[in-house]
Formats: sequence, structure tokens, C-alpha cells
Amino acid sequence: MSLLTLQIGQCGNQLGFEFFNVLAQDIGVGEPETRRDNEYHSESADRFFAVDPQGGLLASAVLVDTERKAVGRVLKDACNSDKWHYTSGAAYTSAQGAGNNWALGYFEHAEKGMDEICNLVRSHAERQDWLEGFLPIFSLGGGTGSGLGTKLTEALRDDYPNTPVVTAVVWPFNSGEVAVQAYNVLLSLARLQDSADALLVLSNDSLHRVVTQRWALRSASLVEMNALAARHLACLLQPSRATYGPSKCLGNDLGCFGSLKQVSLLQVPQEPPAMAAFSCSSWQGLVRALGKMQRCHSATDEESALERKRTLVSYLSI
Repeated sequence: MSLLTLQIGQCGNQLGFEFFNVLAQDIGVGEPETRRDNEYHSESADRFFAVDPQGGLLASAVLVDTERKAVGRVLKDACNSDKWHYTSGAAYTSAQGAGNNWALGYFEHAEKGMDEICNLVRSHAERQDWLEGFLPIFSLGGGTGSGLGTKLTEALRDDYPNTPVVTAVVWPFNSGEVAVQAYNVLLSLARLQDSADALLVLSNDSLHRVVTQRWALRSASLVEMNALAARHLACLLQPSRATYGPSKCLGNDLGCFGSLKQVSLLQVPQEPPAMAAFSCSSWQGLVRALGKMQRCHSATDEESALERKRTLVSYLSI
């Protein structure tokens, strides 16, 4: 089974790149076979990667942006990696950005490039032995991700009505990144409610709180926040024993009611990656920490103060 990832916009491409980095590290790419779980490695590699003639891993992904800069950077970084690469010809770009304008991405850029993008997605989908589902990744606050990403999600639902579409969306900072972000979020969610099977919501405020408080970094850069968000997605989507695969289970179990599709992710332990090898956690302690986070509506496992109660659809404890 293969999950085809769609990296849309600057945020989607940067987060998607970190996502594949986390996957490659988790399955032990480059490590001796005696030090890794070969069954887990094989199952994960089949789900998220393809194999090139030289035996290297190729990410099962399509890169989409209305500017060339972000796509060019992640393609270059992937080429410099000794663990995995992107497939040749897997990117679509244009010369003009969306300027944080949802309508510009949803209407104008979609009208110009949607046929080419859909053909690119179709060509990669047809290469899969068994297409498990789609994983679009984009931000709700910008113009390309929210506008073009929403339109592409609708196109996937029309072209592949029986294939699960689990969309990972990045919720912008409450303090505001762009002046029109509230409109971009509202317009995107109104459309995604009808086209996505489940919406995995990654809040920038929550990610920032974990990085600054639990990772003890004074200033959280986008690199650290993307790495943390990628870990959230990997914890959820990495292989587990399920009859129909995780994407279909997510749609059936968490998005079974038509209007209740937004899923919030809570993850423990929250130690910095460099400290993971020295941590010692028990299942009982992890479950207790997750329960506390859920009751307090907290993003961190050390925060005891009750936050303002928010209306969320599902808490998925991984």
C-alpha cells in the first residue's frame, strides 16, 4: 500500500521535506540491517517511498507551488541527502505567487495549472501497486496552500471518489502572520469540510509552545517547528496493524460524521530529538501524560494550568 503525499505551497513543501526526513530516520535508512526492524523498514518504505534502480529511496510525493524558490530549495536539499530523494519530474511551479490571497490561489492559479497538476498526480498514482490514499499538506494562512491546496483537494475527491483523502493543514499563529489569514482559514475550511475525509490540524501556537518550553529553545525557528510537526504526522501514519491501512481508518473512525472532521494530535514524549536516546518512558507514564494534556487542553505534557476550552472534534492519543 502506498500513500501519495502532496506538498503544496511554501509551508507544505518545507513540512513535507521534514516529514520524509523523519520517516527515513525512523526506519533506519543507512543503518546496518542487524540494527533495524527489517519488517517495519520494508512496510514503511513501501508506504511512503519507491525504489530507484540503484536501490535508493524515492519519496512518493508531488510538489506544488506558485513560486519556484521553496520547491527548488527542498529539491536541492533532498538531492544532497544520502538517505532519500524526490522523483524526477515530481514538481509543478509557476512564476507568480499568490500573495496570501486565497481567491488568487483557488481561482486564478487553479484555472491555469489544475489540469497539469492533476495529470502529474495521476501519473504518480498510477505507478503505485496499491494506492492507499492521498496526504495533501499545506498551510491555511497563505494564498497558495489555502487556495490552490483546497482546490486540489476538491479535485482529488472528484477524480478519486473511493480513495481516502486525509489532509494535514497548518493552523496559523493566533497573533497573526498575514492580515487576511482569518479569511483564508475560513474559506479553506468551508470547502475542505466537503472534500477531505479527515483534517489533521497542526497548530503553530502549539508547536511553538512545545519547542520553546519542552525543547528549551529561546526562539523557535520554522525548522524546529516543522521537525516537530513532522514527528506528529509520522507517529500517526507510520505502519500499524490495521485491516484497511491508516488513512482509511482515520476517515472511517474519526471522520465518520460529515461535519466533524478536524483532528488534533497530541504526542508524547516531548523530549528534544537529541535527548531521545537517553529518555526512559513507560506506557503507563505516557498514557497518564496524554490524559492530563487532554483534560487541560494543553499542548505540552508539563503544563498544569487550564487553558481556555476550545471546540475540537477529536483527540487522537498517539
